[in-house]
Amino acid sequence: MKKYFTIILLVFLMNFSYSQFGATKFVEAEIILKNGSVLNGYSRAFSYDLQFKDLNKKNLRRINFMDIQSVKFTIYDNKKNNVKHDLVVDCLRLEGSSDDKKNYVLAELIVEKDRIKIYGVYFPAGGGFSMGSGLRGQVSVVNLKSNFNANSYSDYYCYLNNESTPRLMYQYTSLKTFRIMASECFKDCEELSNKINKKEFTKDNIFQIVDYYNDKCR
Repeated sequence: MKKYFTIILLVFLMNFSYSQFGATKFVEAEIILKNGSVLNGYSRAFSYDLQFKDLNKKNLRRINFMDIQSVKFTIYDNKKNNVKHDLVVDCLRLEGSSDDKKNYVLAELIVEKDRIKIYGVYFPAGGGFSMGSGLRGQVSVVNLKSNFNANSYSDYYCYLNNESTPRLMYQYTSLKTFRIMASECFKDCEELSNKINKKEFTKDNIFQIVDYYNDKCR
């Protein structure tokens, strides 16, 4: 019974996220494309691409994630527009065909060390879902927080030892917990995997996980 309730709840949350997307706002954005072009205007993420308008808020176009190198969203905190934050996200290519637009996500670099770096797919406090594979790309960046908060991200990806494809460390829409997914992600380092499995390291300990892997895992 509990299993069926969990599935129903998950479906409800996914449908709710899509209904919320209509309220997502266009925000200032600088988009760097893989061909070297730079676009300045207003943008929001939708499914597997960005909707983009020019500086006059005209000429709407769509830009696939797969064509993007990085994006800088600028978000203002108040009506006077005198307090702002920047959210910079990079395009990550996941496992699978490079021609499949579903295999790309936009994610923020949270922390980087010599042998590991972790990205988070941004999960706002309201008004949309994330720029990730879990719910396939919706985002509202108007609730950007300037300080790290583990619950600000729906999915976590990590690159280990210069791997070309990121590993999925945690996904919000999965029925598996962070403990299960992260311990599996780091199974090559038994000591770290055990610490995560024993809840010595949780989702709130991303920086400690990175330090431990970088310094002690071989």
